[in-house]
Amino acid sequence: MLRGKVATITGGASGIGLATARLLADKGAVVVIGDVDERRLAEALMELRGSGRSVTGVRMDVTDPGGQRTLIETGMRHNGVLHIHVNNAGVVFPGPLEAIPDVEVERQVRVNLLGTIYGTREAARVMKRQGFGQIVNVASLAAISPLPGEAVYSATKFGVRGFSLSAAMELRGAGVHVAVVCPDSAETPMLDFEASHGAPALSFSGRILAAEEVAEAVLAAIVKRRREVCVPASRGCVAKIAGLAPALVEKLLPFIERSGLKELERRRRARETGPGP
Repeated sequence: MLRGKVATITGGASGIGLATARLLADKGAVVVIGDVDERRLAEALMELRGSGRSVTGVRMDVTDPGGQRTLIETGMRHNGVLHIHVNNAGVVFPGPLEAIPDVEVERQVRVNLLGTIYGTREAARVMKRQGFGQIVNVASLAAISPLPGEAVYSATKFGVRGFSLSAAMELRGAGVHVAVVCPDSAETPMLDFEASHGAPALSFSGRILAAEEVAEAVLAAIVKRRREVCVPASRGCVAKIAGLAPALVEKLLPFIERSGLKELERRRRARETGPGP
């Protein structure tokens, strides 16, 4: 399906990025993953290469345009072109808006939003010269519907979605396809961090996705040239309705959050008891 195509992925050492790297490599792509965490990057490469996949890695920071260029240039060393670039790297710091430290506000904006803008820009420069290429930006359902308790994160993802749809219109005549994937909460290290650091119950109110489900959505955006993919589609529809009627959602919030509170309590008990014998 993707035999011989070159794909670069940010935040590729864990979670959705790692699942996407695994899937694209299994479909025949030559994959280069970038990540700021050297230890996780080394572990991911060991796992991916252990199954004979064609994967290399670059230690890079998405908030540095030079790091983005290094990732893309590494991918292009294979055959001089770049077919796919996935902007996946993201961070979150949950909690009341007034309590979030300045450094964490800035980090979310820089990684989630600026990192996506820089990555898209660097990939677009290469792809416009080529006359082809696909860029997939990973946002969130929090890019469509408000997420109290993670207001800064939601703002960055609203920005990612708006930027992606705008860039898609701008680049469509240049042979460059831009897509945005908006998943619900997925089982990743980031979700573990949220659960143990005061995440809003709303983030846990639906079925928690496997990272592989989001990777499949990224693949669908590439293969089917979709402009936007919500995961799951049903929650995407709900999020879009909620985005049109935030006052109604505010009234329903206590009822929606009940299942999320149960899931958070389950996770708290699991952390306290630890793994079984």
